[in-house]
Amino acid sequence: MFMVRTASVLLAVMVMVFPAFGLADDERKATKTPPNATAEKVEAGYKPVKPGTVRIWDTNKKYKMRSPIGQCMKDKPKWSPVPFGKTDYKPRGDIILENEYFFLFWNKGYAVRLIAKLANSKGGMVDNKIYKVYQTKSGRRNFGGGTGTSAPKILKYTSTEILIEHAGEVGKAGSGNKPVVTIYRILGDKCWLEVRSVKRVNQQGMHGKSRICAFLNSKSDEYILDGKRATWPGSSNNRHAKPDTIGIINFHRGRTPHGLMWFMTAPPGFEKSKLTYLGHHVDRYWEDEFPPNDRPSCGAQYVQMKDKVIIAVLNRKGHWEREDVLKPIAAGGTYTTKFKAPFPGKWRLIGFVVEDKNYKPRPRVTSSKIPESFKTPINGKYHYSTVEIKKAGETFTFKSPVAGVIDYLLIYLQDRTKNTPKDVFTPMGVYRQTILGENAKKTEGETAPEVIKKIKIKIKLIR
Repeated sequence: MFMVRTASVLLAVMVMVFPAFGLADDERKATKTPPNATAEKVEAGYKPVKPGTVRIWDTNKKYKMRSPIGQCMKDKPKWSPVPFGKTDYKPRGDIILENEYFFLFWNKGYAVRLIAKLANSKGGMVDNKIYKVYQTKSGRRNFGGGTGTSAPKILKYTSTEILIEHAGEVGKAGSGNKPVVTIYRILGDKCWLEVRSVKRVNQQGMHGKSRICAFLNSKSDEYILDGKRATWPGSSNNRHAKPDTIGIINFHRGRTPHGLMWFMTAPPGFEKSKLTYLGHHVDRYWEDEFPPNDRPSCGAQYVQMKDKVIIAVLNRKGHWEREDVLKPIAAGGTYTTKFKAPFPGKWRLIGFVVEDKNYKPRPRVTSSKIPESFKTPINGKYHYSTVEIKKAGETFTFKSPVAGVIDYLLIYLQDRTKNTPKDVFTPMGVYRQTILGENAKKTEGETAPEVIKKIKIKIKLIR
């Protein structure tokens, strides 16, 4: 037992000791079944989750291949649902977490996978490796993945929320085999995965190789990295954030029915760290054709992790579009898009205009040797505007401030308006809810103060 002079002192201690979602170290070791999670009778076999709900599945198989997602999904009839509230469950195989927007999966010896469901397709999915990293002061990077150094700990499991601790394996020499530990949080009606820092982790990344990525900024235009248009410095390199950066967008257009945006953000401060960057890599990017065969790419994106990182799946058809134009335009001239906005909202219309009437796009690169011509800068700039679309089906009109050739237009839904459908998420909307706290959904069940009342704390007061 202990004594505290004032309620404010106790509150200060609580804020320092306990994570924002109200779980202490003691609770991670033994979390009681939530009062609203009664014993559930479940039937073997996969059934899609209902909107607004979550599920933990036992695949009943331990997959040994490097990338088993395809086979795992074929094995759905063999999956078993884990009963809600069963926090002491011992899986027979690899487990997979699901809500209506994505799956989360890991298996022995490889990265954790976030698998987006494409909203406007029948079963279409996009796989993204998400890396949690502990980088030492000397620069050694320890990646935590796989089934972990211990069984995953289910901290909370109701029909609408999952909290699970994962101690990722570390394969780098010199790591001492110490795990990289995080907590994953999934809500049934939200399109994002919340990753919470627990132990030996200071960076979170995603590896969906795409042609175009961007830093989303609060006071300035986006910083766009186009793997095919950016000047190639001769080897893979990193592009760091601006002081007003609030997140990273990966514009993925793959061999799928339609593309999607991955959006990663974190509380303020991550933008100042050297651990936050966009990677410009010699790797191939995963879009346009199979097998993927074009370079260089935006190979990986990372943010510094202190408290938490959010990775959102913006998966509606038409969430973004790259319209290739390759037409000359006069200063003050206009171009109307073929693309039509699928829903109302605040859209960004960004045109890449090259001030060279003889401009031709760079060729496809099929080997890891990037041509010397890629080291010569393209005489082009991005020109930005915001367009408010009031009803679905409207087109966009780009007005060029300079004469030249329009290479392409990048168009994406950045924010909501009162007319945007409620089930359509945007980067700015996700940022407000998860980071700024605006309209954020409260965690179901016990609040942090209610949890704290149940925990015995021993504190030596410094007098």
